[in-house]
Amino acid sequence: ISNSVKFTPAGGQVRLDVQLRPGEDIHSPGGATAGQRPTDKLTVWFRVSDNGKGMSEEEQQQLFSPYYQCNADISREHGGTGLGLSIVQKLVTLMNGTIHVESLKGRGTTFTFSIDFGLFNEVELLETNMGPNAVAERPERPPIDWGLMTCIVTDDTPLNVFVLKQKLQKKGCKVLEASNGKQCIDQYKASPSADLILMDIWMPTMDGLEATRQLRAMGASVPIVGLTADYTSAILQAGLDAGMHDVLLKPLSWAALEEALHLLPLPIRCSTSGMPQANESSVEAGANEGGQAHAE
Repeated sequence: ISNSVKFTPAGGQVRLDVQLRPGEDIHSPGGATAGQRPTDKLTVWFRVSDNGKGMSEEEQQQLFSPYYQCNADISREHGGTGLGLSIVQKLVTLMNGTIHVESLKGRGTTFTFSIDFGLFNEVELLETNMGPNAVAERPERPPIDWGLMTCIVTDDTPLNVFVLKQKLQKKGCKVLEASNGKQCIDQYKASPSADLILMDIWMPTMDGLEATRQLRAMGASVPIVGLTADYTSAILQAGLDAGMHDVLLKPLSWAALEEALHLLPLPIRCSTSGMPQANESSVEAGANEGGQAHAE
């Protein structure tokens, strides 16, 4: 979707279609027939189409190669590293799906992919979740008071910045924007009291790892959480080695973000206004309504 928006001129069209297809065999061109459809799975079919610039046959053959961009002007005009579609293909493959592209130069591009999802018996699943060991109790933690915080959102994709900004501002957080690591450093220098930096790993001009290293070299102790769609143990370790406190998978889950912030060794602004009065019984009770509120 991000690529379609990026390469479709003003006035063009970008369309997303999603269909639920019971028991389809995603590895067969025509799918399974009605009598062959398995009853333990559903297939979700996605199509992203646009009437933008389109691609030649030669460009389509290289499209999923890491760091590939159709021409040098793309990086200068739109930014990016050429990793996006390579990562998409890997993610779809990991979920046992297949992805296809159809495109005509000057006419537009269509991507389609399908993924199988297993079906569960709702009664059996409920009974499993209600088992005696199903819930691990944890101490109640104060909710994060986003209204007291300033966050620097750093990402070279405007759509990603927009989505994160909307989520943070809805919580009352003040948001500063940066489109690369250098701009992030400049924002921090201008606002050294910032409470949090959300840092994309891969960006042009200066990536998130180098920006983090430079911030730490300056003595900045602000919590930095890396964001990447290419989440591997190596990327996680690279982020931690650079000085990030954690690395999270894109698209960012709000519950995962707040969980990461609660685990930070540095203080995060919290509020006790939404918590019940502390006493021995409430502290010992473990997870309750207040302890679950952060994971909306």
